Amino acid sequence: MAREGPATYAPARDARRYEQQRLQRLVDDVAEAERSGAGTVQIETSRDPP
Repeated sequence: MAREGPATYAPARDARRYEQQRLQRLVDDVAEAERSGAGTVQIETSRDPP
């Protein structure tokens, strides 16, 4: 029977990193919308269709 090794840290799978990337994309999208003259920027909290 094969033994499993100790858990190792995988930065690519770090949920905090993913969240930081998601928030940076959100900031970039809002900034772009403001530059393009959008009156209001609506941020959806869910990906499910309305």
